Amino acid sequence: MQDFNGYCVSFSAVLLFGVLQGVCVVLADTNTVYRATGSSLDLTVEYPNESVKNVKWVFNGNVIYEYSKSKAYSHRVSQFTGRLKEDSDKVGVTVQDLQPQDAGKFKVVVDGIKGQYPTEIFTVYIQNPIISVQIEKNQTWKMSTNSCDVDVKCAALGSESVSYLWSGYKTASGARLQFTLSPAGGAVTLNCTANNSVSSSSASETLRCENPNPIRAVQIEKTQRWLLPTNSCDVDVTCAALGAENVSYQWSGYRLGSEAHLQFRLSPTEGAVDLLQRH
Repeated sequence: MQDFNGYCVSFSAVLLFGVLQGVCVVLADTNTVYRATGSSLDLTVEYPNESVKNVKWVFNGNVIYEYSKSKAYSHRVSQFTGRLKEDSDKVGVTVQDLQPQDAGKFKVVVDGIKGQYPTEIFTVYIQNPIISVQIEKNQTWKMSTNSCDVDVKCAALGSESVSYLWSGYKTASGARLQFTLSPAGGAVTLNCTANNSVSSSSASETLRCENPNPIRAVQIEKTQRWLLPTNSCDVDVTCAALGAENVSYQWSGYRLGSEAHLQFRLSPTEGAVDLLQRH
């Protein structure tokens, strides 16, 4: 077997032997080959030149090129006309600038000086290579959990029949990935690698979860009213968070509470008291 200039992802060799009137006959040697659009396919005969008598290169049952020891190379008009290059050192031809319509079954039928060699069969698949990879991301801030719901999608441009692998912060397979990210996690990096049978390409994306409306500051507004009958004060305090919405409040210290607004009564004998507001 040989390495056929380009991408060869799947390879199999099957030798079928039969006994006919006491003679052992090698029927076929089969290979499965993947090629990128625009690449080439080498169909070189692997036997010594001096042992080769005649060769036929066949595509889907039709002869496209021939070689004989006496007449050298000759070609037939086909879809490969102008794209077949003869090997100057060994007996063989190379199919150049492969196109999707070139997918099919190639055969190399070799007659040797002392008999026929095994026929090599190449089942060829043509695919477009991946041009580039893009990662699309969407983040949604969830106030209830103080975290981000992350939805990322990987897309390979220029090709079909692509598989995807994620690595980095998360590992997974498939084009789409969903997960939760917290601000405490800081910046994280995701890598997406796209593969098909003839190419591979990768892209990276750095993600960070941040509150889109962070609290810039907190203000406490207070009003006090002296009550002569009780020798005390009615106190009314309101807490306001600036720059954010859907904020929860928590009072501590002299009084406890869980609303923005707090009311209580304070007497002079209690002296100075502290109120703390957490958001």
